[in-house]
Amino acid sequence: LSTAAGPTIATFDTLLSNLLIAPTQGAFIAAIDADPEQFEAVLRKFGVDLTAETKKLLPTQLWYSKLAFDRYIFQTISQLSDPNYINKLHKRESKMIRDEGRGMLFQPIEL
Repeated sequence: LSTAAGPTIATFDTLLSNLLIAPTQGAFIAAIDADPEQFEAVLRKFGVDLTAETKKLLPTQLWYSKLAFDRYIFQTISQLSDPNYINKLHKRESKMIRDEGRGMLFQPIEL
């Protein structure tokens, strides 16, 4: 039904189901079980998913603006939502050095 309604409604449906309904259900289950670690994991996943979906929806795919958006905006948001984000970037860079013989051109901005 959302596909037939058009891309705007389909995007809204995707955001609603992926970013609001699933994390809210997970948060309620964690709160009912009184499991603070699971609740924190749900919140962290929500932040990571929200960043990824926002990155997909914004018109930042122009070649001259993509690097600036990735480095300054999405990297900052990703660090705020996922404390292990910098470690993931360093692991990715180590793999690039090992496999391709080159590292990142610009180092990540650490908050």
